[in-house]
Amino acid sequence: MAGRAVPQPGQRPSRRRRLRTPLLILLALLIAATLMVALSARAVVTRSACSQQPLVVTVAVAPDLAPAVSRVGQYYNSQHHDIDGRCARITVTAQAPGAVAAELAGRSAVAGQGGSSSASPSSPSPSPSPSPSPSPSDANPSTGAAGSGAAGSRPPDAWIPDSSLWLDIARSTVAGARQVQPTGINVASSPLMIAMPRQAAARLPAYGSSVGWQFLLPQAAGGPSHALGLHVRIPDPSQSGTGLAALMAMRRLLGPGQQGRLGLAAFTFNAQVLPTTDSAVVLNSLAAPGQVSAGSPPRARSEPVTVTSEQSVVQYDRAHPQQPLAVRYPDPGTADLDYPYALTAAGDQQSALTAAEQFGQLLTSSYATSYLRYEGFRSSEGTTASRPAADGLTSRAPAQLPQPGPGQAASLLRAWATLGLGARDLVLLDVSSAMAVPARPGGPSLDSELKQAAANGLARFPDSTQMGLWAFASHLTGSLPYKQLVSIGPLPSSLGLVTRHQQIQQLTQSGTTTRAPAALYRAILAAYRQVLGSYQPRYVNAVVVMTAGVDSDPGDISAGTLVRELRKLQDPQRPVEIVAIMVGQQGNLRALQQIAAVTGGQASAITRPGQIAKLFFSAIARRLCQPACPSG
Repeated sequence: MAGRAVPQPGQRPSRRRRLRTPLLILLALLIAATLMVALSARAVVTRSACSQQPLVVTVAVAPDLAPAVSRVGQYYNSQHHDIDGRCARITVTAQAPGAVAAELAGRSAVAGQGGSSSASPSSPSPSPSPSPSPSPSDANPSTGAAGSGAAGSRPPDAWIPDSSLWLDIARSTVAGARQVQPTGINVASSPLMIAMPRQAAARLPAYGSSVGWQFLLPQAAGGPSHALGLHVRIPDPSQSGTGLAALMAMRRLLGPGQQGRLGLAAFTFNAQVLPTTDSAVVLNSLAAPGQVSAGSPPRARSEPVTVTSEQSVVQYDRAHPQQPLAVRYPDPGTADLDYPYALTAAGDQQSALTAAEQFGQLLTSSYATSYLRYEGFRSSEGTTASRPAADGLTSRAPAQLPQPGPGQAASLLRAWATLGLGARDLVLLDVSSAMAVPARPGGPSLDSELKQAAANGLARFPDSTQMGLWAFASHLTGSLPYKQLVSIGPLPSSLGLVTRHQQIQQLTQSGTTTRAPAALYRAILAAYRQVLGSYQPRYVNAVVVMTAGVDSDPGDISAGTLVRELRKLQDPQRPVEIVAIMVGQQGNLRALQQIAAVTGGQASAITRPGQIAKLFFSAIARRLCQPACPSG
C-alpha cells in the first residue's frame, strides 16, 4: 500500500520546513530588539532622573587624598544607587581639615587657608586598573559626578580629614559632638617622615641613618648646633594634619612644665610655618633658599628640613626621579595620618546619611585600595607595596608613638594659637651714665654688653611683630626722661630707605651713653601709659626694658610709687606686660621683679649676651600659663 514517503538520511527537508526556520530566527531577533529598546529606555530614564533631581552628597576630603577619593566617587556614581526614589551622586571637595573642623565645631577658621582647594584626579590609573574604570571627564563636579571644587553653603555630608586629631578638635564643642559622627572606618594611612634634599643631607653627618624629633629643635631647646644652618619648615598646624601631628610629637618629646613650655616656644619661633595644606608646595619649597627676617644676621648656608607624609614623598620622588628626597622615619617612633571617615549630615537628612554610609563601605573595597596604593598611601592596617629602602622608604610599618588622649589635640592647638600671637613691644633702652660701668673687672662696659644682647634678642622677633624704640635717661628730652627713636609699627614696614627692623638694629648698635643719671621708674611708667593708650587686640602688648637696673636720678619716683601707679592703670581688657632684662649685677633686680609681677610679666638678669635667647623664649612661653605662671 502506498504511503507518505519518509525522508532518508542526507535527504533535503521540505520547502515548508525551510521557510519556518528563518521566521523563528526573525521573531527571536525582534523580541531581543524590543527588550534592548526597553532596557535602554529604562537606562535613559534612570540617567535623566539622576540628572534632573539627584541626591547630591558632598564629601569634604583632605587635599592629598581627594584625587583618589574622587575616583572612587566616580565609580559609585556609575552604579546609579537609588535611595528613596532619587539617584545618589557623590561630590568630593578638597578642603583644609582645619577649616572644616572649625566649621563643624561652630567656630570661625583658626588661621591660614580657610577655603577649599582644587584637586582633580590627574594621575594615571593603576595598572592593572580596577574595572570598570570611569573616564577622567566624569570627574567634573558640574555634571553632578564626583569631583573636586568649592564646597556649598551648607556643611558637608561626610568628612575625611587627614588625621583623627581633627575629629577630636571638631567634637570638642557641643555642636561639633552632635554633628560629627565617627564611623570607625579609616580610609588610608601614611606615617610622617623628616625630609631634606639629598644634597643637603649629604653635607650633614648629623642626618644619619637614625634621626629623632629633636633634630627639628633649635639648639636652645636641645636640638642640633645652630652652626648646621638648619631651616625648619612645617605646614600650618592649624590647617594641616601633618603640621598638627608633628606639633603633637614635639609636645610629647619636650614634656610638661616650664621646660616643656620653653622648648615649645623655641620650636614655634624657630620653624617657618608654611600657610598651605598642599604637601607638594611644602616639598617644592625645600629647593628654595630659606627665608630670613630682615633684621636677622645672615646665614652662611641654609639647609632646609621639613616634616611630611610618606605618601607625599612617594609622589614627589615620582615627579622628580633625578632629585629624590632623603627621608627618615623619626626615632623612636612616628605619628600616622590615618584619614578617618566621619558622617556629618544632619539627623533629618536620612537619605544623605544612607548614601554617605554606602560610600564609606565602598572606600574599604579592593577597588578603592588599588587607587590608594597607587597614590602612595598605605592601607589602614599599614600595609603597602614594596618600596626602595635606598631612598629612606620601607614597606615595613615604622614604630608608632602612642595615640594622644581625648582633648589633647584641641588643647595643643589653643597653645599654638597663643604662641602665635603677634608681639607689640615698646623697647626701653638704657643710655644713662650707669651703662658706662664695666660689666666685670677688666671687661667691656655694660653698654657694650647691652648692645650685643639687644642685637641677639631683636634678631629673634619675627616679621609679625610690631615694635618701637625709646632711649631713657634723666631729662633726655627737656624734662622728659625718655626720647622716642622709632615709633611702634610693623617690623617689615619701610622707614625711608630701610625697614623698621633694620633701623631699630642700627640705633641700638650706634647709640652712645650720656652722662645723665637714670630716671628708670618714670621712664617705665611713661612707656606703660603709651602702650596701654595705643593697645591693640590680637597682640601681646608689652614694655621691654633693657637696663643696668639702676635708678640714680634723685628726682625720680620710687619703685613703690611705680607699683601703685601700675595697679591703678591696669585694665583686664587691655593687658600690658612689663618684661625687664637687667645687664650686669649692680642694679636692683628685686625691685624690677616686683614691678614686672604687677603686670604679669617677668624680670631677669643676664651676665652674658648669649643668655638673651633663653630669656626671649621664656617670655614667650609664659603665655601658655598666664595668669597663673610659677615664679622663676
